[in-house]
Amino acid sequence: MRIKGEEVKLKAKKPGVTPEKVEAYERELAAIKEKQPMKAPMVRFNIGTAMLLVLLFLAVYLIAMLIHRWLVT
Repeated sequence: MRIKGEEVKLKAKKPGVTPEKVEAYERELAAIKEKQPMKAPMVRFNIGTAMLLVLLFLAVYLIAMLIHRWLVT
């Protein structure tokens, strides 16, 4: 979050900023990014895929219960 905040500040600066200051600011941001630990990428499903998986597991469970009741009685 701190890095993004710094990037927003850099982009929102007035046009009076000199190119030297911009380069120094970018070097500082690059140094901060290098110090940050790398996080493992998150795997996210969209809502359609998640609902499909839930419905699939529910259907398999209901079929298993139906077969179980059919075999027991």
